[in-house]
Amino acid sequence: MSAKRNFFTYKFIKIGFTLCLIIMLLLQFAGCNYGTKSNATNATETADETIQNSENTGTESADEKNSITKQISVTDQPYDFVNSRNLPENANTEYRYDTDLKTTDSKRIFYGAGTCSYLEGKKIVALFFIDDDVSHWNRKTIQNFTDYNVLPALDFIDREAELWEIDLSFEIWRFSSAFSTGLELKYNGTVNPDLFDGGSTKDLLSQTAQAFGYSCDMAFRWALTEKSGGVEIIPIFLLNKGGISYARNNYIVGPVKYAEHAVVFSVSQYGPRDQSATFAHELLHLYGAEELYTPTPRYNLSFDLYPYDIMLLETRNLNKLTIDDFTAYTLGWNQTMPDICNNQEWYSDSYYQDYRDRFE
Repeated sequence: MSAKRNFFTYKFIKIGFTLCLIIMLLLQFAGCNYGTKSNATNATETADETIQNSENTGTESADEKNSITKQISVTDQPYDFVNSRNLPENANTEYRYDTDLKTTDSKRIFYGAGTCSYLEGKKIVALFFIDDDVSHWNRKTIQNFTDYNVLPALDFIDREAELWEIDLSFEIWRFSSAFSTGLELKYNGTVNPDLFDGGSTKDLLSQTAQAFGYSCDMAFRWALTEKSGGVEIIPIFLLNKGGISYARNNYIVGPVKYAEHAVVFSVSQYGPRDQSATFAHELLHLYGAEELYTPTPRYNLSFDLYPYDIMLLETRNLNKLTIDDFTAYTLGWNQTMPDICNNQEWYSDSYYQDYRDRFE
């Protein structure tokens, strides 16, 4: 009788343990589904929450996604920070950028060709958080985007520069309606989010210059450089909405038609994801880096040669990406031309023609 009682007691305990385990799993599953639904709902409620929700998708923590090894100074600047009026006579016109680069280098035609010259030494990244008719920034979304996207991107570029034995450092100047006293940064209209349907928004920089009281983008850039004491300025314009990010960079050494700058959207057109790799990708374009995912022959070759290069991939985890020998060559970090440059399939007239059609 005792043995039988013990047997039933054991079975009861086993069944009870199994039921508790099933209940715990069901509660955990329900909690996960609820959290996912909540994030998806919040993401559509207001543009102000775009950054917060996009950062919370995925299973990686912020530290696992993008570790930061160096501190970078971030300063919010007021409206009258750039108040120079001692402009040279040619500040409001097109001008030829002074450079000793040989312009016959057809293998890297974007390198050293505009107002963003060479990616080495100290650089000041000027972040302009722009509102438009359909999107806006607030203090929380600005800080989140800076912490989770901008700082990891600059840290990645800095780390890769060290591997190529390039001395590079960054400082950040932020300009926004939320943080900058007396400044209203709003684009008059809607910044086009689809680069392939309507092209780039060409007057974004000039409208921003006018918000600071300057007649054109070149004059504004000259004033920023004067304020920096001659340190080169990298203008990045940020929109809190979905879109295709891009860089407007010159591709020949000669008359500069506009001050080079990048436009980065807080959310990819392909859905919420970490934009730190996108930010780094577009900044590198300004200094000569070329696309590796287009045209098709170059993509196929890149997939075999440079599978983790940031100009080929824009994945969630920057720690898995690299700047390989061709991209380093286009940046001027690698002075040895890679063998792939001798492959006729690597270059395509359509690549450069498509670029001109979208940005000029």
